[in-house]
Amino acid sequence: MEKNFALRMWTLVNSEERANERPESFKIPSRDVRDNLNAGMLAKLIFEFEDPDLRKDGIEAERMWVKVTGRDGSGYYKGVLDNDPMYITGLKADDEIRFGPENVIDIWED
Repeated sequence: MEKNFALRMWTLVNSEERANERPESFKIPSRDVRDNLNAGMLAKLIFEFEDPDLRKDGIEAERMWVKVTGRDGSGYYKGVLDNDPMYITGLKADDEIRFGPENVIDIWED
């Protein structure tokens, strides 16, 4: 997946790999559900820190909701971050995030 920002300090976690590593404790929606998100739905993603200074306190990632706005021409979702991160600088609510179904760990739909 290409970078979302030139000076990005995070990487999106592949939820499928994480679920395969920990099948009893890490549950994700089915691939069919993750392949069929619609605009307005919220997708929870894990933003893993790339900066070792952020990891020094034992915190390695932030889980945040992204509001789906559509898809791009290559099949990835586009969305906007639904909240401000606590630890990641240079990223804020309403920033555009590009992600795939493999990055989704949870879904919220009104």
